[in-house]
Amino acid sequence: MYARSGIQQAPLQTYVSASLFAPSKSIVRQLYGHTTLVDFVERSPQMPERWSAMLLVLEGHSDQVKAVHFSVDGSKLASASRDRTVIVWDPSTGAQLWTLEGHSDWVIAVQFSVDGSKLASASYDKTVIVWDPSTGTQLWTLEGHSNRVSAVQFSVDGSKLASASHDNTVIVWDPSTGAQLWTLDGHSHWVFDVQFSVDGSKLASASDDRTVKVWDPSTGAQLWTLEGHSERVQDVQFSVDGGKLASASHDNTVIVWDPSTGAQLWTLDGHSDWVIAVQFSVDGSKLASASQDNTVKVWDPSTGCLLETIDTKTCVSYLDFSADESFLQTNVGRFDLRAVPSGLCGDDAWVSRPQIQGSLWHHRQKIWPTPRRVLLDHGFAAHRPSVGSGQLPVASHATDDDDDNQHGSHGRESSLDSPTTPSKRAISCENARIPHLSVQGEWIHRYGRKIIWVPAELRSHVAVRGAIIVYGHFTGNISFWEISC
Repeated sequence: MYARSGIQQAPLQTYVSASLFAPSKSIVRQLYGHTTLVDFVERSPQMPERWSAMLLVLEGHSDQVKAVHFSVDGSKLASASRDRTVIVWDPSTGAQLWTLEGHSDWVIAVQFSVDGSKLASASYDKTVIVWDPSTGTQLWTLEGHSNRVSAVQFSVDGSKLASASHDNTVIVWDPSTGAQLWTLDGHSHWVFDVQFSVDGSKLASASDDRTVKVWDPSTGAQLWTLEGHSERVQDVQFSVDGGKLASASHDNTVIVWDPSTGAQLWTLDGHSDWVIAVQFSVDGSKLASASQDNTVKVWDPSTGCLLETIDTKTCVSYLDFSADESFLQTNVGRFDLRAVPSGLCGDDAWVSRPQIQGSLWHHRQKIWPTPRRVLLDHGFAAHRPSVGSGQLPVASHATDDDDDNQHGSHGRESSLDSPTTPSKRAISCENARIPHLSVQGEWIHRYGRKIIWVPAELRSHVAVRGAIIVYGHFTGNISFWEISC
């Protein structure tokens, strides 16, 4: 499945790309690693010994992917992109089911209804579009906002759809008819997030005006204005039972509220940078917060105690507990929580559980064996830890993506020759007949013919000199190829 795209375009890549990029101890490498079809490759990056958890890389968008969301039954995956489209995928095969075109600007958020019958997308073109994900049909274009739409959320029963906008409002819609039910006007600045309680009786909105507001979505009445943060509120989440509401803020704190009374229960102060995501466990006994300080903290929301700090090495923007609360799934990996004790506070809390697997990449999506509900970008890049000793570490480089500002990899040596001292074969090629090498999109070309399909995560900036091809990756690594004359 890993080299599926290349094999579909050129079946003989089964013996070339699929072999070259397979882990060194994999069955694929053992069966096909010595085939004569790749004897023109003198040097290539060293691969890891084993397969990672990644199953598929989905390619179809032409610009950065801003959000992805699984249907509840796991049969579909939707992705929203700056290329103004939404793509609906079959995550079991990687097949592209539908490309949904209708927006005229970036699509920033996407969400399935719980029953999977509808899909909503929010765009900077000031609209929300409701789609039928089974047919790709556009059902409704919801027009009512006067500025970009930043978030959408279905109620659990599917009877309502809420949208948050930079016009400082929240609009509640009927997704079955496209009717505008309520315009919730109360914030004094941009609204970044909206969340329904599970029973649908409350709707919370998070704003740049430093407040959280709680509304009655059935009447449009404002129930509470929750004031306590000193900077933008980025994310809000209800506990499953609706008894608590958590808010994440750029003031580096999380606040736990009682949404029935508006009371501030706890201010969770421990992060050293913006907090951008929060998530309750299913039974409400734990609350996770993710910050730009490259940590995730796990709290007891009933006591305000810090239970654990996880050093994630990079910024996390997505959090989800497993049903039994033994694992915490993030966009950069899955963390084991089974050893987390309860009842500890402050300096007694545990620190830095081991990471298992995980990754997100710009412009494309990766599919992992245990997909969760929603992976939202929130405007922050998440980078995959580098693997394999055959890639040279360098500092992270800037790209044309405004979100690409994370850290590169450090402290690893390469098993390849230095790029400043080419092999004898490379020198002889330069002195004799230099192979006409070029890199065009997914392919390495030799004398105008496609010879090697390169997996998506290894493509980025590229340079060619003589027989040497050098790739610079989003991870901050550099890899070298040498192609014979």
